[in-house]
Amino acid sequence: MVHEHHEHEGQACQCGHHHDEHHDQHEQHEKTTLCNQEEITVTHHEGAVIFSAERVIAKEYSWVRDRLNKELQSLAGWVEDQGGLVGHIKAFLIETGYSCMLSTTGGDVQIKETLKPKVTVNIALIVFIKNESELYSKLAETLKELAN
Repeated sequence: MVHEHHEHEGQACQCGHHHDEHHDQHEQHEKTTLCNQEEITVTHHEGAVIFSAERVIAKEYSWVRDRLNKELQSLAGWVEDQGGLVGHIKAFLIETGYSCMLSTTGGDVQIKETLKPKVTVNIALIVFIKNESELYSKLAETLKELAN
């Protein structure tokens, strides 16, 4: 998989990643990290391709959960439609975003709470498929749509 030049929010890429393939010494374990906002890591093991990514989504937990449920079903269906085999597709969600500041100058304690919901999504796909680059693109698009 070859990295193409890209931009980050309208500016040329200056993220510091090496823009080519990185190979481990063992031929069965090939790792490619491609620079994208969602940083999808691709690893190969015993004929399977393994995609993994982490993304922070500034939306409500239930919305992310429900949308990701549909997207994972769609990705699995696409793999099968391509004649591939789904070994495992999973996501792990963690919600954050509540904060509270308590302060006093000796009198009453002032409390200021804020809610800025964020969900961290960790996603992994372990599949057997020939069209790896197209699945990579589909996963990247899925992550992008979750954030928008």
